[in-house]
Amino acid sequence: MEKEKPEKPKPRVTVTERQFQTSLDELLQHPFGQPDTPIAFKDPSVVGHWFNANARPGRIHEGKQRRWWPVTPDQVADPDTLGMHHLSPEGYVVRGERGHEILMAKPRDEAEQVQVAKTRANMDRMRSPHRQRDEVVAAASAQLGDQAAEFLNRTARATGTVQTTLERVERIEQE
Repeated sequence: MEKEKPEKPKPRVTVTERQFQTSLDELLQHPFGQPDTPIAFKDPSVVGHWFNANARPGRIHEGKQRRWWPVTPDQVADPDTLGMHHLSPEGYVVRGERGHEILMAKPRDEAEQVQVAKTRANMDRMRSPHRQRDEVVAAASAQLGDQAAEFLNRTARATGTVQTTLERVERIEQE
């Protein structure tokens, strides 16, 4: 009969101090995670944006229709700002397992004008939360008559209610 060997006690490891890469102040400044590093282009009047083809079919084509163009490596001043990336067969900067995200660019002032227009449209929608219900009632009146529109107008359950809230987002300029 063989004797069982006594188990050696496992070494006890204690962690007395953790080294964090991010300070609490930085975490509170960006609670949802760090924003993407701005891409340094040779032309400072250009801004870049990653378009994800997997997010919605036709997203890349839509970007081109909205005046964005694919970026080539020679347009980038500092390749380190791109992070992990590859080149597509056409020579464009892409990232992801199969290159499903493509870096596209457009003039900064044009991108900011579009963003201002989007903000204005969203704020207009926030000011009239019942617009969607009113449009449904008007369409019912035109197609089904006044009696149907009156019924829809009386019953919120049939048309739904829209509740909106206003959220202010602070935009921090990057230098």
